Amino acid sequence: VITSVTQVFPGKYTIIYDLLDTSSRLMDILPEYTIDGVTWLTMSQSDGGDPSTQLSSSPAGTSHVFNWDARQDLTGTIQFQDFRIVARIVSV
Repeated sequence: VITSVTQVFPGKYTIIYDLLDTSSRLMDILPEYTIDGVTWLTMSQSDGGDPSTQLSSSPAGTSHVFNWDARQDLTGTIQFQDFRIVARIVSV
């Protein structure tokens, strides 16, 4: 669940999200964006924030941070239609 998005300066976004799982299993995430609403592309991670693998979760939600380097992903005018964070349970 994405709880907050802040553009910290042009081309850099901080995305705060919660990972929820009733069994508190570890999760990996795949942060993605789309410029056309059809094709999803992987976001480039900037400095800081949490890694994208082996993240904790909980029934109430565990907060994590992803810092997106949109300037690296988008050329010209920085425009995107939408973004998402896809979470997957880590195989044991």
